[in-house]
Amino acid sequence: MVCIREKNEVSEILNYLNSKQHNLREVQLDIRYVVFKLKEEEKIVPIKDFFTCLSLHQFSVYRGKFEFQKVEPLLFPSNLNDLSLLACEIQGDPMDFLGKLSNLKKLRLHSADLVDRKMLICDANAFPKLLSLTLDSVPKLESWVVVKGSMPNLSGLAISGCLKLEMIPDGLRYVTTLKKLDIWMPKKFNKRIRGPDNREGVDYDKISHVPLISLHALPWEPDSESSAISIN
Repeated sequence: MVCIREKNEVSEILNYLNSKQHNLREVQLDIRYVVFKLKEEEKIVPIKDFFTCLSLHQFSVYRGKFEFQKVEPLLFPSNLNDLSLLACEIQGDPMDFLGKLSNLKKLRLHSADLVDRKMLICDANAFPKLLSLTLDSVPKLESWVVVKGSMPNLSGLAISGCLKLEMIPDGLRYVTTLKKLDIWMPKKFNKRIRGPDNREGVDYDKISHVPLISLHALPWEPDSESSAISIN
């Protein structure tokens, strides 16, 4: 783990990763921005520089600032296969850029602050190799669109604590590879999947092909059930 307290520390990391000073083929990098030590512009993560490091395969960023709307498409494929954005400030639609990472297999957004939007869109052909996706505590997220053809290899999906998210994306019906769906959401959201008397909710048909669906009630909700419910 590397704690970033000064702007030049990011440059030093990048210079090392792109140098011949190491023989590392697969680097796992965990960066934590010490925000009270940095100016706003110093928290900006140089997305293109990191994502084009040939040796960088796993990347975790805590409290960084991402400006996806300013990043041009990569000219060369990224080797990044595991990405976690934790408590990061995000401008632009991250799915638009990240969906083009041809080798990305695991993506986690946790406590992400979507500065300028309430919707995420996964376009057709996005995330061609993604196997696992976690959306955890993304407070401003209200709508998630999954276009047919997106995430053709996704096998695991977790949605947790996205309190404003209104419903399961309709496009998940086309993600036929999905094997496990794990949900920790408000009762109103869960009832769209499992209705009264264990009847199918209005969203159930979107995910009826998934072998294992687990619903978890939020522990602070009144009269909530604390155990997981396996639908299939």
